[in-house]
Amino acid sequence: MSFELKIKLKLPYSAKRRRSQTPQNDTVSHQTTPSYSAETVGGNDDLLNEILLRLPIKPLLKFKSVSKRFLSLISNPTFSRLRSPSPATSSGLFLRRPWSASVNPEFHFVDFDHPCRNRNPSSSSSSSKGAPFRSLNFVNERYGITVSQSCNGLLLCSSCRAPWSRKTYYVYNPTTKQYTTLPPLPSRGGGGGGGTLRAVNDVVLAFDPSKSPHYKVVCVVSWKKDGVLGDQYQIAVYSSEGGPWRLYGGLAPPSSDILFGLVRGVFWNGAVRWFSGFGTSIFFNVEEERLCEMPLALSVRDYFDDVNSGRVFKYFGESRDHLHKVEYVTEPGELATHCLNVFELEKDCARWVLKSKVDLVEISNVFPEFQDYRFYVLCVVRGELDEDSFLVLNIPGKVLRCDFKSNTFYTLFDIEGSDHVLDRVFFYPDEVYQYIESLACV
Repeated sequence: MSFELKIKLKLPYSAKRRRSQTPQNDTVSHQTTPSYSAETVGGNDDLLNEILLRLPIKPLLKFKSVSKRFLSLISNPTFSRLRSPSPATSSGLFLRRPWSASVNPEFHFVDFDHPCRNRNPSSSSSSSKGAPFRSLNFVNERYGITVSQSCNGLLLCSSCRAPWSRKTYYVYNPTTKQYTTLPPLPSRGGGGGGGTLRAVNDVVLAFDPSKSPHYKVVCVVSWKKDGVLGDQYQIAVYSSEGGPWRLYGGLAPPSSDILFGLVRGVFWNGAVRWFSGFGTSIFFNVEEERLCEMPLALSVRDYFDDVNSGRVFKYFGESRDHLHKVEYVTEPGELATHCLNVFELEKDCARWVLKSKVDLVEISNVFPEFQDYRFYVLCVVRGELDEDSFLVLNIPGKVLRCDFKSNTFYTLFDIEGSDHVLDRVFFYPDEVYQYIESLACV
């Protein structure tokens, strides 16, 4: 190995204390910290892995260019799983800037670990510091590139302004800057009679690094058949293990449009799940490639957007292998109640369990612009410990972090510094994507 590698191993605390208690004039020779030469380390993959696993992501990526041996070790899927054990915690958010260019739109990056970096977003130097990207240009795409979804460190991207027949999908790792281009969607339907592609109703990335280094992309497509009133629906599946898109099952009837409701699909517990506000909620088992209905008790149809019921469905998403939904609950009266109830679905999908409440009245007392309670729930972030979990709330002009354990809140991102007046209002939840550092190969 042509470079110099210096390694210092830390002694256990007990060893340090014993050494410090040795008198200065003691004639007994002191034990010294063991050291290893570059040749010793380079010849021992286990020891080298132990060292590399302790490096932060950015210097670790630079080490891939040191030698072919380092490149092989760091690129190994096993190393990736050890370096980023699942489930991993989100370290930030990508927020698509409202009213930014339709081709290659720009994104703000909200850093959870270093909130001070999120100030003064109009300054290019501060807003880009620590951000994996400001706009996507990893490939020369004539229609521009935008983000469609995020899942456990990977981003599903697509052509921004392309028609359905020419839209291209990409899977991109913003940490390693690697990407892959997915093959074109089928242009004709299956299941007897076919049909021409009319639209892509939803597309969801399914990736669980704790179970496999491979991922799947689940796409709900609609076909137009001659002589048939309305669209026909079908699920197409792409696997990174190889092969083109495969069409699942036969064509669904036109009434299936109620199955894929206003809420986009979310991957959790081995399945993509859709919550519908107007019909039956369903899920697609990714491993078995099987479409099933959710129990009615788990649906949100009874109060999807029913203000008269006193509760409104506001959010549906996953974090650290936990599936959450958030309700906005109001109770009129002299002491009016405005709060957010955060629920978690049990692993056996038996019931929703209340995990936390966020008092919106306290927030409105601090921020006058929130008096009318206009807001979006951007995401729920689970920490390694329950007390580290929080909710990200978008009120006019600000993005807030609301901690569950302490019932406190503070500003993560101040939109007032933006260079466009319309940026000062809201980010749309469907254009907010969680960022997780990952070495996963695409």
